[in-house]
Amino acid sequence: VVEQEINVVEEQIATTTALIAKYDEQIAQEEVNLAEAQAREEQHYEEACQRVRMMEEQGTVTYLQILFGAADFNDLLDRAMMINETAEYDNAVMDALEQARMDVEEAKAALEGARAEQVDAKTALDAQNAELKSKRATINSLLAELEAKQDQYESKLSNLDAQIRAMDDKIAAKQKEYEQQIAA
Repeated sequence: VVEQEINVVEEQIATTTALIAKYDEQIAQEEVNLAEAQAREEQHYEEACQRVRMMEEQGTVTYLQILFGAADFNDLLDRAMMINETAEYDNAVMDALEQARMDVEEAKAALEGARAEQVDAKTALDAQNAELKSKRATINSLLAELEAKQDQYESKLSNLDAQIRAMDDKIAAKQKEYEQQIAA
């Protein structure tokens, strides 16, 4: 029964060890994902900073100033489209930066989750190893007890054998004595 329990615990240990290896792989992948997300965030941050620098260098020009500077209606439409495209580009840069930051946070959360699960698996592995050690100690104790009993039984058996031989010797001596009496 204890051997079966040991086999079960050893299977659990093998499963948990495989799970920990899986978490090692997952953590490595999540670290790669995090590094990539951080690189994208840095790239988008740099783009946003360049855009802000460019706006500062050009000075503060309001949309109204750009529109009122139009020479004719076609120029006005062109300027309005340019303003719209510039605003869309600025929004896209900021959206990309925000998305990159969210990706970084998600990658960090996934990495921390994988690390926490791995810690839990390692804790379970430690408990399983302790249980295995305890069961092996129980088996060793039982074996020692059985060996002690075997030594006792062997000693008793040896004593009984010696007594039987002594009785056989007495019987043989009595029989020899009896045969001598009959012969006499």
